[in-house]
Formats: sequence, C-alpha cells, structure tokens
Amino acid sequence: ESLSTPGTYSIVLQDTAGIPVFTKTFDLLWINEGVVEDPYYFTMLLPDFPTVAQISIVNETEILDTIIMTPSAPNIQVISPNGGELWDSGIQTIQWEGQDPDSDTLTYRLYYSADYGATWTLLATRIKDTSYAVDASALPGGSLSLIRVVASDGFHTISDQSDSTFTVMQKAPEVASIGVGPCMTYNYGDPVILKCWGFDPEDGELPDTSFSWDSDHNGPLGTGRELTITHLNPGVHNITVTVTDSHGNNATDSFAVTVELHNIAVTNVALTKTVVGQGHSINLTITVQNKGNTLETFNVTFYSTDTCGSTEPATHGEAVTDVMGGSSTTITMMWNTSLYEKGNYTVSAQTIPVQGETYTADNVLTDGWAIIAMVGDITGPDGWPDGKCDMRDVGLVARYFGETVPPAQANCDLTGPTTGVPDGKIDMRDIGLVARHFGEIDP
Repeated sequence: ESLSTPGTYSIVLQDTAGIPVFTKTFDLLWINEGVVEDPYYFTMLLPDFPTVAQISIVNETEILDTIIMTPSAPNIQVISPNGGELWDSGIQTIQWEGQDPDSDTLTYRLYYSADYGATWTLLATRIKDTSYAVDASALPGGSLSLIRVVASDGFHTISDQSDSTFTVMQKAPEVASIGVGPCMTYNYGDPVILKCWGFDPEDGELPDTSFSWDSDHNGPLGTGRELTITHLNPGVHNITVTVTDSHGNNATDSFAVTVELHNIAVTNVALTKTVVGQGHSINLTITVQNKGNTLETFNVTFYSTDTCGSTEPATHGEAVTDVMGGSSTTITMMWNTSLYEKGNYTVSAQTIPVQGETYTADNVLTDGWAIIAMVGDITGPDGWPDGKCDMRDVGLVARYFGETVPPAQANCDLTGPTTGVPDGKIDMRDIGLVARHFGEIDP
C-alpha cells in the first residue's frame, strides 16, 4: 500500500524481510533556506501495521536512514518530583531513570499537568539526559501538579508519571494597559478609552469582572478590559488597572493621563465714569479669569448697546497672552465715542473661545453703562445730564477743582492734554471746556 504525494522523499514501512508494507512520499519545504541545521526534525502521522519491523527514509533511490525495531521496550521511572514536593517560582529540576534492555538510545519528552492529569502541557522534547531544569515561574500553580516522562527507543514508547501530586506555587495574574496612547492628553469631556490585556497562569483568560480601574483624582472608574470615560476631572491622573484572579491574587499597571480644561470667563466690566461728552473717550477695565488649568492666549473685545437694543460693533480688541490656569488678568481699554449718537449705553466684554473650550456661556459679560451727552453737560436737577450746559455743570466741576480721580467724581474729568481724553485730575482744562460750551442746549 502506498500514499502518493508529490516529492522525492519517502518513508517506507517494512516487515522483517524488508518487504514494504506502506510507503508515503513527501517533499520538504525549507523554512530557513541556506541555513544548515543538523539534525533536521519533522513530524508525520503513519498507520500502525502489526507486521512492521523497520522504517526507512529514502530520497529517490538513496536510503538515508533505517530504524530497526528491537524486541524490548524501555523502562522509565520518575524520581522527582514524585509527590509531596513544593515548588517555588524559579528553576526546578525534574529527574528520572531510563534503561533499555536492548541498549537502544533513548529520547524523552516531558509533560506537566496542573489539574491531576486532566490536561497536559509539553515542556520539552528530544531530551537525551535523565534530568531537566524547568522554570517553575512559567508554570500554572496549584496542589494537583504531576510530571510525566515519555521514553522512546525509536519504535517502543513508554511513560511514567509522579506517583502522587506535588504543589507549585500559584502565580499572580499579569496585566498591561494598551490602547491609551500615543495621545495621553485630552480635553475635558473628551472620551478617554482605557484598554488592557490580562492573563492568569492558573485561570487562563480572565473575565471582564476581573479588571477594575481607578484614578487618583476621580476614584473608582469601572470594570472591564475596555472602558470609555468622559468624566475625568481636569488635571494629571494616575490611572491604575487592577486584575484579580479566582484565588485572590492580583497585579496592577499604571499610567498617567492629563485632562486639560479650557475655560476663559469675563468676570467684570467697569467704566471709569458714567457720563462722557459725545466724541470724547472713556476708559473701561475688563477682568478675565482663566478657569482652566492650562496656559492660555486669547482675544478680548467690547461692544455697546443703546436703550433701543441696537448693538454697536466691537470698537476695540486686545490680545492677552500667557495667562496661567486659575489666575485673572485685567485689561484697560479706551472707548472713543466719536461715532456714537447721544444716549444711554450698556457695555459688554467678550473673549473669543480658545481651542478646546466647550463651555462658552461665561465668555460674555454685560456689566457697565454710560450716558453719552453733549460736551459739558454732566449733571442736571436730578444729578444726570439735562441737555444743557449751565451753572450746575460749572459748579460741579469747580467743586472738585484741584483734586484727582478718585476721590474726585470721575465725570468732572472731561479732558486732559489730549482733547477729550481724561487725565485723572480736575484742572483748568476741565473748567475751560465747560465754560466753552456754557449756555449751549442739546438740540
């Protein structure tokens, strides 16, 4: 009988007379072409014929090797571990005795079982010595461990195993975080995907309930091999994943994640005075707070709205640089009223949202107001401009003459060396300006 497979090599099973009982042809696929290895090993499944007495390996007509069956099977006995031993992690030695009555050369295979022989794991093969060093730290632990040694003389195979169980120390599981990088910095509210890999020598693949995640800022985050978090607080987090096996052993892995909060808020808008002559200027101060946790650069603008609800476009903008997280800065701007009609105005300040800013409700604040009146009209019978420049206006300026602002009333500081631009003091320039418009009435 033969099994035809393309190739120049064949394995021939023969009886005691050398007559072929079965032939299988095959070819070789050289994995490392050009690399000489001696000896070469391969595995092939062959049928079991009771009349087979020898096996030959042939390349075309050349006999490469012949194995002849000898009468007796070898003897094998496991010496250690043979029951009751305790293996710690580290290098442990397996010992056995093997003899062959026919003086055949024996080779051995070693197997390990952690479950009283229900399953076996191959440790080594083609061993010619009668001892073998194994790293027990790589073996599943437990108190039901066995060693099996299989001996072969080329034809006959026999095995022996530990007479009773021995103990291998249980191992902690292994865990490693994956899938978080390369981006380890996120904006507040962005989803952070946490992933990990875990394995236990005794339990094998672990269920999702074995994995728990924690943050040193947020506390417990959840369980599972993969977790998506959108509620990490701003700041630098030390994220830790803990894996626990069925015996209570655990292992951890940690990494850092930075969550940035971008939030610029206008917290105050203040005008230096409440009455300004049409065409003159008024100073305003704007306070902006960086409520986030990163260094920010942003633009600040202001605009005004009259009593009819008409909003004038931003009259001035300013870039603010390098404001640290948690700090505030105050900007002073000048509002030139040359292009504005007389009337009552409210003033608003606005910051342009920075990159990554999602909450923008506090980017705008309306918190100041002023009356644009005719030049020289700063008061009237009720304390507010009455549409004419008269002795009330002259008297109010004269009352604070020689004083600075403050404590002098800022509305009396009408001008300075630059016409229409206040200079923080009440002097002859202010008296002269009111006098120049004395007697005028707003048409």
